[in-house]
Amino acid sequence: MLASEAEIDETYFGGKGKNKHVSKRQNAGVGTVGKAAVIGLREHSGAVVTMHVDKTSKAMLPRILRRP
Repeated sequence: MLASEAEIDETYFGGKGKNKHVSKRQNAGVGTVGKAAVIGLREHSGAVVTMHVDKTSKAMLPRILRRP
């Protein structure tokens, strides 16, 4: 739980499709396809909270900020 102003950003974890086994490749394109989205919040004091999210969208942001 964060108590003061914080910065928020997202990142995606997962390797390049060409480095995956053929059975694990997704042919839908490049970029975030087949990768796990992670949101990070950091207070100016240095406290950090991270969480895995199913997808990133503008509508999802208020739910994350109100999460206990």
